[in-house]
Amino acid sequence: MVRQGFFGGVRRRLRDAVVPPPPAQPAPPEENEIAEETRQALRVLDLATDVSDLLLSSGASANDVTTTALRITRAYGLRGVNCDVTYTSITLSWQPRNREPMSTLRVVRARTTDFTRVQRVMELVEQIEAGELTAAEANGQFRRLNHAPHPYRRWVVVVSNGGVSIGLGLLWGAQPIVMLVTFLATCLIDIALQFLARRRVPAFFQQVVGAAVATSATLLLQWAQAMGLPGLRETQPTLTVTAGIVLLLAGMSVVGAAQDSLDSFYVTASARAFEVVVLTLGIVTGLLVMLRLGTWLGVSVLLTPAAPQLVAGPVQLVIGSLIISASFAVACHASLRAVWVASLLGVATLLAYLAAGGLGFGEIGSCAVAAVLSAVIARTLAPRLGVPALALITAAIVPLMPGSMVYRGVLLLTSNQAAVDTVTGMVTLMTAAGVGLALAAGSSLGTYLTRPMTRQFWRGGKRRFRRHGKIAR
Repeated sequence: MVRQGFFGGVRRRLRDAVVPPPPAQPAPPEENEIAEETRQALRVLDLATDVSDLLLSSGASANDVTTTALRITRAYGLRGVNCDVTYTSITLSWQPRNREPMSTLRVVRARTTDFTRVQRVMELVEQIEAGELTAAEANGQFRRLNHAPHPYRRWVVVVSNGGVSIGLGLLWGAQPIVMLVTFLATCLIDIALQFLARRRVPAFFQQVVGAAVATSATLLLQWAQAMGLPGLRETQPTLTVTAGIVLLLAGMSVVGAAQDSLDSFYVTASARAFEVVVLTLGIVTGLLVMLRLGTWLGVSVLLTPAAPQLVAGPVQLVIGSLIISASFAVACHASLRAVWVASLLGVATLLAYLAAGGLGFGEIGSCAVAAVLSAVIARTLAPRLGVPALALITAAIVPLMPGSMVYRGVLLLTSNQAAVDTVTGMVTLMTAAGVGLALAAGSSLGTYLTRPMTRQFWRGGKRRFRRHGKIAR
């Protein structure tokens, strides 16, 4: 038996070496069609997942991400697609009839906010809905724009972040020397944050370092003022740390968290809200550490009787708000058109805040009114001007960020002079949290008020897209 098995194997190998194998039978046409449709469906799901990843990492709400993903899949004929968006992952699944389901999963990682890239992606989605691109062409075009360089160089972004402090100094009437030190400190904060981000340092410690840099600059000014250096006797060193905190607060997803909660995306809203709390605690930690270090070194921190107030000059108010909103928009890589619109919207938002305050709305109420107005204007103008509404809203509310309240509240908590100061500090921090929530809720409310108008606009004129009968052409 062993010998027969051995010679039988030799005969088979010799036969296979001489006689060619029979030709493979072609697959039935139905199987080829199913395989092609499966490849096209996976290509569409992959494209929708890539677009959703970019939008969610740029700060878009979960509802906007879900809507955009479903717009892409419907445009290519995929019906009944389920989209599940959390703060760290995106899942798309499709169940065809009498076949196995298909799904894609993408883990969302932090990246640099680039509103120009977001704008180009939304234009790509419009082309897809208009039937101008196949799934393969759209995938290729998305990869090209996703790997395209940022519109501004790195030093431009650093200077733009410093420009936010210049605008805040104009609003508060700071002296030139304080504005110069604040500009250098905010530029250093941005450089430090980018350095830590490239080394994958957690965001909490990035906020600690950023707040520590701003507080160190303030302590340096306090020390120079105490030494009697000329030109520093009438300065307000606290404006330096306030501007640094405003820059750190502006990068938080407060608006997205409020909009997700109103849209019933509670998991994503909870994650974003918890992230805001953690990042704010990082700012408070950096402030506390440096204030304690300054006390140990003998540098006294002076607490002004009141928080810095906006100057009364209308020219400074307009110029300051223009510089703040425009600088922040450039730092987020917005297009030049978006920068101009955001700067004008920043002026309108600040004027609305002052008008509401004059009518007796209070600090929190005035911020809410200004945020509603900015969101309504941004959502109305964005589709007509071809700019992302998120860029306009975010840049417009930066001048209203409660940086001075956060610093003053922490300073009162660490004064150790009286129990009244501790209570006042807690109330001040709670007021700062209320201002942040008012800005977020007002922006979300303005978005809700303008959704019917924007939908009617898209349906009526600008986008007349064609529906596909198949998955892709």
